[in-house]
Amino acid sequence: MGTTPQAQKILSEIGLRSINNGVFVRTDKPTLEKLVKVHDYVAYGYPTKKLVNDLIRKRGFLKKDDKKLAITDNNLIEELLGGESMGPNGCICIEDIIDTIWNCKQDELKSVFTEINKVLWPM
Repeated sequence: MGTTPQAQKILSEIGLRSINNGVFVRTDKPTLEKLVKVHDYVAYGYPTKKLVNDLIRKRGFLKKDDKKLAITDNNLIEELLGGESMGPNGCICIEDIIDTIWNCKQDELKSVFTEINKVLWPM
C-alpha cells in the first residue's frame, strides 16, 4: 500500500507479494538494480549458512499443485526436485536444498537454484 506501480511490479517479480514475506534471490546485476529501486520497502543482504538452515527448516514450505506443504520428509523433496530434469545436481534431501541456496553464486548450480526457488514457498 502506498507504493508506486513500478515498485509493486518489481516486488511481485521478486516474489514478495505480501507484507513480511522473504525470498531467496540470486545476486546478479538485474536483481540488484531492482532491489535498489525498491530499497525503501525491503531489507536485503547476504545470509549466513546458519540463517538459511534455520529459515528452511523452521519456515520452509514447498509448492505442489498450488498447495502449501510443510517440508516434513525427504520423499516430498525427492519427488519435486530429484527428477532427471535436475541432472546430476538434483536435490534429494533438505540438506541439498540448504546447500544449493547457500552456494547459489556458483554457475553450475544456477539451474538447480532456480528450480528450488520455483517450488519453495515465500517465507
